[in-house]
Amino acid sequence: MQYHHKTLHNGMKAVVIPDNQTPFVHIATVFKTGAKDEQFHEWGCAHLCEHLFFTGTQKAPYFDKSLTEFGGSSNAWTEHDGTVFLSKGPKSLFERILWLESDRFQNLPSEIKAQSWETERNVVVNELLETVEDTPFGKLLNESWGALYGKKHPYGHSVIGTLEHIRKLNLPEIQSFLNKHYSMSNATIVVIGDFQATKAFELIEQYFDMMPQKPAVKTTFPNVKRPFTEHIHSSEEHSHHLLRWEWIIPPSLEQQEDSFSALCELLTSQRLGMLYHQLQLKQNSAHYMDSGIDSLRHSRIFWIEMHTHNKENAICLQKTLPSLLQQPLNLKWLVLLEKRLWKNRLLSIETPDLRLESICSLLLRDLSFPTICKRLNEKPILTHQALKKAHELLVTTKPLVIWGEGQ
Repeated sequence: MQYHHKTLHNGMKAVVIPDNQTPFVHIATVFKTGAKDEQFHEWGCAHLCEHLFFTGTQKAPYFDKSLTEFGGSSNAWTEHDGTVFLSKGPKSLFERILWLESDRFQNLPSEIKAQSWETERNVVVNELLETVEDTPFGKLLNESWGALYGKKHPYGHSVIGTLEHIRKLNLPEIQSFLNKHYSMSNATIVVIGDFQATKAFELIEQYFDMMPQKPAVKTTFPNVKRPFTEHIHSSEEHSHHLLRWEWIIPPSLEQQEDSFSALCELLTSQRLGMLYHQLQLKQNSAHYMDSGIDSLRHSRIFWIEMHTHNKENAICLQKTLPSLLQQPLNLKWLVLLEKRLWKNRLLSIETPDLRLESICSLLLRDLSFPTICKRLNEKPILTHQALKKAHELLVTTKPLVIWGEGQ
């Protein structure tokens, strides 16, 4: 993947990726500001700020309409480690999108209207009601971040926050958070499209370089090696029971992410999964299972989740999983696993949209762009030793156990 990069005078990083195969321009602005930067009284603030950036400014009062009426589109997401703003449109919209982006990031913090603020807060409240309060065991899973890291840790709360925190937030607090954390020195703009890199940089500098530089606010991350709490439980009126185990991957194994991805396949996939065949097919004690990795900038989480229809099975699964995990892995599938991981990696960069999203996810982990390119274009290599080390973590360390008890 050919790319060009430079740092503007205000500290903003710019990356240009020429692609003459797409008729569109794809732009992402990545701020390393997310839920990790929130104080206790600010929980949910970063996600709410993401919503507010779409409410418009005096110069462009209807941000989305300014794109859609010319065939463009926009989106965004917030994580613990940062916020990503995506815009896309025909090549002819390139300069317009850059102007819209620079306008909202420069002017919105001081121009937020009380009506817009109240409207977006209500939108977030409804989102929280739908995805947390009204979802089976949603509140339990929302609280699991605090159980895993401790509530004083930057990762010790969910991105969306809680109803109590969202309803208590006020406009001055939001504006203070915006002014404190959304600095150009804390941002990277990535552009993919059919254009000359020199021209693209000229336009980026024209619209972003005049924005003031602010010192980046650093968040301190205590080193967490094991769950803060070993078990959380809630009882709710649902037809199934939820069981979830979460392990914190230590820094010494963070570079073995491919090994943990392969471990997911060896444990819970329908074709190769040891747990799937034992617990779902043979014993029928679980009717659903999955596993995965949550990758954060300063931590990694390996998790296994299962659903079952009765309490006896839920209790049995909690007792039998540790002994099942001690069984040796079938490592004869290494070549197949490498091919699967490589196929998934190729799919993640198949289109400019997917490529940009993959790049943004890795930027949030504070990887340099050469490292990102290497990661996206390099075939995964699995070894018996690395897989055994990943497996050993599950056997020798205690996870956080989350039990959502149905009734």
